[in-house]
Amino acid sequence: MIKKILLVASFKPEGSGSIYLKALRQQGHDPLCFDMRDENDKVYNRTKNQIINSIVSPYVNRILNYRLISFIDKFEPDMILLQKGLCLDTTIIDKLKTQTQGHLHFFDNDIKAVEEMLLVQ
Repeated sequence: MIKKILLVASFKPEGSGSIYLKALRQQGHDPLCFDMRDENDKVYNRTKNQIINSIVSPYVNRILNYRLISFIDKFEPDMILLQKGLCLDTTIIDKLKTQTQGHLHFFDNDIKAVEEMLLVQ
């Protein structure tokens, strides 16, 4: 049975992360949230120079991946919902799959699919 759900997304007010959070709460779940946008802003404040951004970006993504792993190690969720388009290494995704026994799901704008998935679990 799914008890602890981790929602990994960007939670800007109009974004799909906020919509999914609201939908999960309406289903009676209280998911943990890892805000990729907020974590990115903590690590790195983008400059107007695209060359510098392109050089620094892979290092920032690596830091974000390890912050996510430490967050998951701390809270040990039963299921992880990842917003599509996040910069996650494939090795991190493989680790997440093993930690949650395969309960790792990517989402975009299809809330109904997540509702059905939660009912099946």
